Amino acid sequence: MEVELAQALQELSITLSLGYSLEQGIPRIAKKQSLLGNEFLRLEQDMLEHGKSLPQALFRAMERLDSEQIKQAFSQMVFVYEQGGEKSVAAEMLEQLSREMVREKILEIREYQAKLSAQSVFFIVCSAVVPALFFGFAVVGANFLDLELGTEHIWLAGLILFPGINLVF
Repeated sequence: MEVELAQALQELSITLSLGYSLEQGIPRIAKKQSLLGNEFLRLEQDMLEHGKSLPQALFRAMERLDSEQIKQAFSQMVFVYEQGGEKSVAAEMLEQLSREMVREKILEIREYQAKLSAQSVFFIVCSAVVPALFFGFAVVGANFLDLELGTEHIWLAGLILFPGINLVF
Protein backbone atom coordinates (compact mmCIF):
# COMPACT_ATOMS: atom_id res chain seq x y z
CA MET A 1 0.00 0.00 0.00
CA GLU A 2 2.81 2.38 0.79
CA VAL A 3 4.09 2.12 -2.77
CA GLU A 4 0.80 3.50 -4.11
CA LEU A 5 0.45 6.16 -1.44
CA ALA A 6 2.57 8.87 -3.08
CA GLN A 7 0.57 8.59 -6.30
CA ALA A 8 -2.73 8.69 -4.40
CA LEU A 9 -1.63 11.84 -2.57
CA GLN A 10 -0.62 13.33 -5.91
CA GLU A 11 -4.09 12.59 -7.29
CA LEU A 12 -5.77 14.12 -4.24
CA SER A 13 -3.54 17.16 -4.61
CA ILE A 14 -4.63 17.56 -8.23
CA THR A 15 -8.26 17.10 -7.20
CA LEU A 16 -7.92 19.88 -4.62
CA SER A 17 -6.10 22.19 -7.03
CA LEU A 18 -8.99 21.76 -9.48
CA GLY A 19 -11.34 23.06 -6.81
CA TYR A 20 -12.87 19.79 -5.66
CA SER A 21 -12.96 18.55 -2.07
CA LEU A 22 -11.16 15.61 -0.52
CA GLU A 23 -14.48 13.75 -0.33
CA GLN A 24 -14.77 14.06 -4.09
CA GLY A 25 -11.23 12.80 -4.65
CA ILE A 26 -11.50 9.68 -2.51
CA PRO A 27 -13.86 7.79 -4.89
CA ARG A 28 -11.34 8.16 -7.74
CA ILE A 29 -8.70 6.35 -5.72
CA ALA A 30 -11.27 3.86 -4.37
CA LYS A 31 -11.98 2.69 -7.94
CA LYS A 32 -8.44 1.37 -8.36
CA GLN A 33 -7.94 -2.36 -8.00
CA SER A 34 -5.25 -2.26 -5.33
CA LEU A 35 -4.79 -2.56 -1.59
CA LEU A 36 -4.79 1.21 -1.16
CA GLY A 37 -7.83 1.46 -3.45
CA ASN A 38 -9.60 -1.03 -1.19
CA GLU A 39 -8.72 1.06 1.85
CA PHE A 40 -10.07 4.18 0.19
CA LEU A 41 -13.19 2.20 -0.69
CA ARG A 42 -13.60 1.45 3.01
CA LEU A 43 -13.19 5.16 3.72
CA GLU A 44 -15.89 5.92 1.20
CA GLN A 45 -18.19 3.27 2.71
CA ASP A 46 -17.61 4.63 6.21
CA MET A 47 -18.65 8.09 5.03
CA LEU A 48 -21.61 7.10 2.85
CA GLU A 49 -23.04 4.01 4.53
CA HIS A 50 -22.11 4.62 8.16
CA GLY A 51 -22.52 8.41 8.18
CA LYS A 52 -19.02 9.16 9.42
CA SER A 53 -17.23 12.37 8.59
CA LEU A 54 -14.00 12.20 6.60
CA PRO A 55 -11.81 12.77 9.69
CA GLN A 56 -13.70 10.04 11.60
CA ALA A 57 -13.27 7.62 8.71
CA LEU A 58 -9.56 8.48 8.43
CA PHE A 59 -8.99 8.02 12.17
CA ARG A 60 -10.78 4.67 12.01
CA ALA A 61 -8.49 3.65 9.11
CA MET A 62 -5.41 4.75 11.06
CA GLU A 63 -6.46 2.43 13.89
CA ARG A 64 -6.77 -0.47 11.44
CA LEU A 65 -3.48 0.05 9.61
CA ASP A 66 0.06 -0.49 10.88
CA SER A 67 1.91 1.63 8.35
CA GLU A 68 3.47 4.80 9.73
CA GLN A 69 3.53 6.40 6.28
CA ILE A 70 -0.17 5.82 5.76
CA LYS A 71 -0.93 7.15 9.23
CA GLN A 72 1.14 10.24 8.45
CA ALA A 73 -0.66 10.76 5.14
CA PHE A 74 -4.10 10.27 6.67
CA SER A 75 -3.21 12.67 9.50
CA GLN A 76 -2.18 15.22 6.90
CA MET A 77 -5.49 14.67 5.10
CA VAL A 78 -7.37 15.29 8.38
CA PHE A 79 -5.35 18.47 8.89
CA VAL A 80 -6.10 19.63 5.35
CA TYR A 81 -9.79 18.83 5.80
CA GLU A 82 -10.09 20.61 9.14
CA GLN A 83 -8.17 23.68 7.99
CA GLY A 84 -10.46 24.17 5.04
CA GLY A 85 -9.65 27.51 3.49
CA GLU A 86 -7.58 27.85 0.35
CA LYS A 87 -7.60 24.63 -1.62
CA SER A 88 -4.38 25.49 -3.40
CA VAL A 89 -2.57 25.57 -0.04
CA ALA A 90 -4.09 22.22 0.91
CA ALA A 91 -3.14 20.81 -2.49
CA GLU A 92 0.43 22.02 -2.01
CA MET A 93 0.62 20.35 1.41
CA LEU A 94 -0.43 16.99 -0.02
CA GLU A 95 1.87 17.48 -3.01
CA GLN A 96 4.80 18.17 -0.70
CA LEU A 97 4.06 15.07 1.38
CA SER A 98 3.90 13.04 -1.82
CA ARG A 99 7.28 14.37 -2.97
CA GLU A 100 8.78 13.63 0.43
CA MET A 101 7.58 10.04 0.28
CA VAL A 102 9.03 9.63 -3.21
CA ARG A 103 12.36 11.01 -1.97
CA GLU A 104 12.37 8.54 0.91
CA LYS A 105 11.75 5.66 -1.50
CA ILE A 106 14.58 6.87 -3.74
CA LEU A 107 16.93 6.97 -0.74
CA GLU A 108 15.88 3.45 0.25
CA ILE A 109 16.56 2.24 -3.28
CA ARG A 110 19.98 3.88 -3.34
CA GLU A 111 20.86 2.36 0.03
CA TYR A 112 19.79 -1.07 -1.19
CA GLN A 113 21.75 -0.57 -4.40
CA ALA A 114 24.91 0.29 -2.44
CA LYS A 115 24.54 -2.84 -0.29
CA LEU A 116 23.93 -4.94 -3.36
CA SER A 117 27.03 -3.51 -5.08
CA ALA A 118 29.23 -4.41 -2.10
CA GLN A 119 27.79 -7.90 -1.97
CA SER A 120 28.31 -8.32 -5.71
CA VAL A 121 31.98 -7.38 -5.46
CA PHE A 122 32.42 -9.77 -2.55
CA PHE A 123 30.72 -12.55 -4.50
CA ILE A 124 32.93 -11.97 -7.54
CA VAL A 125 36.04 -12.06 -5.38
CA CYS A 126 34.92 -15.29 -3.68
CA SER A 127 33.77 -17.00 -6.85
CA ALA A 128 36.43 -15.97 -9.35
CA VAL A 129 39.48 -14.22 -7.92
CA VAL A 130 40.18 -16.45 -4.91
CA PRO A 131 39.83 -19.71 -6.87
CA ALA A 132 42.01 -18.37 -9.67
CA LEU A 133 44.70 -17.36 -7.18
CA PHE A 134 44.41 -20.73 -5.46
CA PHE A 135 44.80 -22.66 -8.70
CA GLY A 136 47.73 -20.48 -9.71
CA PHE A 137 49.35 -21.02 -6.33
CA ALA A 138 48.67 -24.76 -6.55
CA VAL A 139 50.41 -25.01 -9.92
CA VAL A 140 53.33 -22.76 -9.01
CA GLY A 141 53.62 -24.11 -5.46
CA ALA A 142 53.60 -27.68 -6.62
CA ASN A 143 56.46 -27.04 -9.03
CA PHE A 144 58.67 -24.59 -7.13
CA LEU A 145 57.85 -24.96 -3.46
CA ASP A 146 57.58 -28.72 -3.37
CA LEU A 147 54.01 -28.64 -2.06
CA GLU A 148 52.25 -31.90 -2.13
CA LEU A 149 48.96 -30.83 -3.66
CA GLY A 150 47.69 -33.67 -5.71
CA THR A 151 45.19 -33.53 -8.49
CA GLU A 152 42.49 -34.77 -6.14
CA HIS A 153 43.12 -31.82 -3.76
CA ILE A 154 42.76 -29.34 -6.57
CA TRP A 155 39.59 -31.06 -7.82
CA LEU A 156 38.09 -31.10 -4.31
CA ALA A 157 38.85 -27.42 -3.84
CA GLY A 158 37.31 -26.56 -7.20
CA LEU A 159 34.23 -28.75 -6.84
CA ILE A 160 33.45 -28.55 -3.13
CA LEU A 161 35.40 -25.89 -1.23
CA PHE A 162 34.85 -22.81 -3.41
CA PRO A 163 31.20 -23.53 -4.31
CA GLY A 164 30.59 -24.13 -0.60
CA ILE A 165 32.08 -20.75 0.25
CA ASN A 166 29.82 -19.12 -2.37
CA LEU A 167 26.76 -20.81 -0.85
CA VAL A 168 27.58 -19.43 2.57
CA PHE A 169 27.77 -15.89 1.27
